[in-house]
Amino acid sequence: MAEYNKLEEEADNRLPPRSLFKDTGRDEEPWDTPTEDLIKEWRESCSSLAAAHEQSARTCKRKHVWYGLPSLMIPMVMTPLSAALKDQDWISYFEMTAFMCTAVTTAMVQFFNFSGKSERHFSFSARYADLVTDIDQELAKPRHFRQQVDTFSLKVKMTYDALNNSAPDL
Repeated sequence: MAEYNKLEEEADNRLPPRSLFKDTGRDEEPWDTPTEDLIKEWRESCSSLAAAHEQSARTCKRKHVWYGLPSLMIPMVMTPLSAALKDQDWISYFEMTAFMCTAVTTAMVQFFNFSGKSERHFSFSARYADLVTDIDQELAKPRHFRQQVDTFSLKVKMTYDALNNSAPDL
């Protein structure tokens, strides 16, 4: 029983008296023009990167179609053509050339993975555009209704840096 009372006393004495904890008010960093200009600069950079990733995605998509369709179409055309013209001497050379073209285009599609690159670029374009929207929404409010500037700028900068570090090459 004496040991129990000792533990109870220790539990009561762990924290200093409440009077030692004086809450100090935190002064907020004000929204000022240089900070807004910096955030607007990040916004413009995000906007241009979103457009660049959109363009890269469309280019990769076009390349996927450009190299992917011959990989499908050549064998579909050559199969009945080879059977119909099997008595011709030149058909074997034509078949060989056609199937080599099929191999090259298939290798291009598989090796360069244009479809996957297109998807990644579209994804990063959307993520940069989301950050632009977040900035626009915050800057559209009057200064006294906005989030704290240090918190907002840190969030934007961290998101911006994370996107830049993980985005595919343009």
